[in-house]
Amino acid sequence: MFSAGHDLKEAGQSKDPEFRKRVNPTIDASFRALHRCRVPMVCACHGHVIGMGFAYASLCDVVVASDDALFNFPEITVGTVGGPAWLLRIVPDKVARYHFYTATPFTAEELKHRGVVHEIVPKEQLFDAAMAVAKKIAKQYPPALWASKMTIIEGELEQYDVVDLQSRMRKRGNEDLLGPD
Repeated sequence: MFSAGHDLKEAGQSKDPEFRKRVNPTIDASFRALHRCRVPMVCACHGHVIGMGFAYASLCDVVVASDDALFNFPEITVGTVGGPAWLLRIVPDKVARYHFYTATPFTAEELKHRGVVHEIVPKEQLFDAAMAVAKKIAKQYPPALWASKMTIIEGELEQYDVVDLQSRMRKRGNEDLLGPD
């Protein structure tokens, strides 16, 4: 999967009343599919990993980042809400609040320190490093991998299902704040 994101200003300031109704179900479905994927996912991140790209990375099992990677949920700067629940999946509450409220990005090193990024490499080594992790995972017994992944997913669903949380918030009339992310 490749994600280059979308224009947050357009999403946050769209005058098209149907924009979010068209986009949100597709975005929710993509998050749900990634979150519940039974195959372990390895994410390779470089450059600016923002908004939806950061949310997608938070759903992956292993994150390998280049040394130039910056991770951020800047939606608050354009008047939408898209990242708090995703951020709470991967960092402690007060850290999430600070970074979300101030739109301050995380460096790859900060996220490695917090256990979110597993390896940091120079950009030119990123693909090879991510593939090395994927190959190591692929050597494991598939049914055991699937069972392990499903056990983790079920535990997360019981604790905090971010996709369903955002869907519930939209149903309560918060579409304008949530935006398409």
